[in-house]
Amino acid sequence: MRLLLLCNTNLTTIFIDEIGSGVHYSSMNAMWKAVLKAAHGGDIQLFAATHSYDCIEAYNEALKSLDLREHAQLLNIGRGEKHELFPSDADLYGIRPG
Repeated sequence: MRLLLLCNTNLTTIFIDEIGSGVHYSSMNAMWKAVLKAAHGGDIQLFAATHSYDCIEAYNEALKSLDLREHAQLLNIGRGEKHELFPSDADLYGIRPG
């Protein structure tokens, strides 16, 4: 991932799939802090997807330490019996649900 892209761009929205892929769990908090600072400072709307619980925990910790929780939202998407997708309203990680 290149943070330079976030700092030197006219983009208003960025999508990152599997944001924590290849990042050691001990470095995820620092990664999230850098990404969140760059996105917030550049007025960029960030959408990031992950299956990693460690990545979600690091996201939550970074939000708290940067005092950005009011600017963030976590969506947990589930799959029903007929394979339909639905957003979960459970606040699983201490972040207000979507």
